[in-house]
Amino acid sequence: MPTFASILWRQLEKLAGVFFLVSGLLTVASTYEFFVLGTVTTELAPPRPAVLALPASETRVAVLRSDYSARFLASGEAYSLHADYWIQLLGSLGIEHEIISDQQLEGDLTPYHTVVLPAAICLSNKQKNNIRDFLRDGKGVLATWATGTRDERGAWKGWEFLIELTGAVSFEIKDRPPPWYVSFYAGTPLSAGAPAAARVQLASPERVEATSLSVGAYWSDFSLFPVDPALPETHLGAALHHQRGGGRVVWFGFLENSVVGGGPDKAILDAALANAIHWTSQGVVLEVTSWPAPYSSAVVFSLNVENRSENARYAAQRLLRGHAPGTCYFSGE
Repeated sequence: MPTFASILWRQLEKLAGVFFLVSGLLTVASTYEFFVLGTVTTELAPPRPAVLALPASETRVAVLRSDYSARFLASGEAYSLHADYWIQLLGSLGIEHEIISDQQLEGDLTPYHTVVLPAAICLSNKQKNNIRDFLRDGKGVLATWATGTRDERGAWKGWEFLIELTGAVSFEIKDRPPPWYVSFYAGTPLSAGAPAAARVQLASPERVEATSLSVGAYWSDFSLFPVDPALPETHLGAALHHQRGGGRVVWFGFLENSVVGGGPDKAILDAALANAIHWTSQGVVLEVTSWPAPYSSAVVFSLNVENRSENARYAAQRLLRGHAPGTCYFSGE
């Protein structure tokens, strides 16, 4: 039976040096063989992009532990875990931080560069005005879930304050069955350093969907398609980044400690949270990408050529007629 390599090579010889991209199962740090103009080389998969996150000079972050929200949710100990998660993350980043109370959020915030509002569903009018002034002074706010949708007594106030902060069109809580996935766009302040098409699985049903033009991540299925095939990603926002005047706002529509298990998913989400801290603190987030400029996109063909060799011929001929350049990758197995 003809081998995968011999079939592909015969087809490429007939195409006078036209290249096309064929992907098998490419895994990081695995070795692949590929043909380039009649020569065979063996190389490692390219390394992940270099990332440099530079927080603002002498960054100081305040993390709210809200008695208002804890009292409304009737889960004081469980609620405090959200603030504890941020404290642990900030400590690992070497960023100066401290817990603040509801009363402190109503007071002087000038010592801080960013205020984190983890699941702060209950905010008073004085707190909201203080946050507005804080952003007007060029500072940053990082919020999660249904921030400020209720007042300090737990009365429903709607999404208006969160819409004001994020520049979104609307927010909605929808009852969707698990599993729940969030997929990050490349090239945003939140996704620097994450693998292309990074996706994380969440365990928490506390989910909010945003309609916005500033979507940095969206609710998806396992295959990275929007969770609702009838809606575009801009109607399924799971994370937003927005500049409000001189200030910066990042919002996550889920709880920061809700990732399933540990491993790569937790590392990706923690990197996004860290990027959000740096960006809202007016820091610099740089990513040196290995993507070949000036191209903005590519197509990957994954073909079955063991049982249906004509697949390779058809794909190659289509690309030849379209004058599409590319590279052929295949597994040596």
